[in-house]
Amino acid sequence: MQLNIYKISHPIIQFLSSSIINKTTSKSLHEQHYKYIGLLFIYEVLRKYIKTEELYIKNIHYTKNVNLINLQNRCYIFTDLPSTYRMITDIKILLPNIEIVHVEYKNDHTIDKEIKNINKNIELKYFNINIFILDEIIKNEEIIKLIKYLKRHTKVPSENMHIACIACYNEILNKLSNIYPKLKVYTTKIIYNNK
Repeated sequence: MQLNIYKISHPIIQFLSSSIINKTTSKSLHEQHYKYIGLLFIYEVLRKYIKTEELYIKNIHYTKNVNLINLQNRCYIFTDLPSTYRMITDIKILLPNIEIVHVEYKNDHTIDKEIKNINKNIELKYFNINIFILDEIIKNEEIIKLIKYLKRHTKVPSENMHIACIACYNEILNKLSNIYPKLKVYTTKIIYNNK
């Protein structure tokens, strides 16, 4: 089975991701692009996983219907907050049932300490748990270490683990497809090394 790669091709997301990857804007505009791409990108990634339920409230003279987020489905975003906080600043406000978990997976010493707290963060009482690993650009194999730790320390299957990144190198995608073929990757761009 091959890795499931979903390339998000919305024109606004493509424009914002290009300016972030190529660093073609001023610092203040760059910060704004991060904020907007975070909101739009997370929307595109999560829209299949967040379910709503329609609730009907009957009054004497009319019926009112309200859409609520189904709390039996739970989404966790694992990310290195110092590098991605600009992307996810508004997510918790808009979607309060999403848990954002800081994990500094690019440092071997901190990953062990942080992963021990994962089961405390993941509430297994929910029927459907999806884990999203959010990063700006995935360049090397540290993401594989994090997935390995998550698989070892949680009961969440590979089908429910997802990578969301603005860009990803093709070598990492090849390695991921060999190790975790059921994993889903959401990205705006695949970067090919010319060797």
